[in-house]
Amino acid sequence: MVLVVVVAASLASNRNAPATSKGIEVDSTPVTSDGLKLTGLSAVTPDGTHAVGDTVTVSYSLTNVSQQDIELEDTFVGARNPANQHKDAEDDNEQTVLAPGESVNARGRVFLDSEGTWTMWPCYTLASGDLCPDKWQAFSLIAE
Repeated sequence: MVLVVVVAASLASNRNAPATSKGIEVDSTPVTSDGLKLTGLSAVTPDGTHAVGDTVTVSYSLTNVSQQDIELEDTFVGARNPANQHKDAEDDNEQTVLAPGESVNARGRVFLDSEGTWTMWPCYTLASGDLCPDKWQAFSLIAE
């Protein structure tokens, strides 16, 4: 009986801890901006490493939690290499309209072409041209 309580307490305390997928730690806590709720953030590589030459696949979902349609120009993954150069992933979900309560899954791939600390984050562009908050739910990894 005590063991069950200890295990349950341990699981409960880790519920809001950053998620680790294949060695890449991300904060998958749901957050909201511009009426869009970000959930399911994950980052993986095929073999669990993040070495130069690997590709990181970042996945996430956006849900319209507002009371009106939200028009997306696109979704993407923002990325900066160790030299702080733009290495954003390809656009996804171009020209998508989300009705209240609707969701869209997004994914972007970032090729690690240099050693050092990379920063990545899920992002979107609204039809109005507005972008997600700067480095929204950003995470870092070291490519070796």
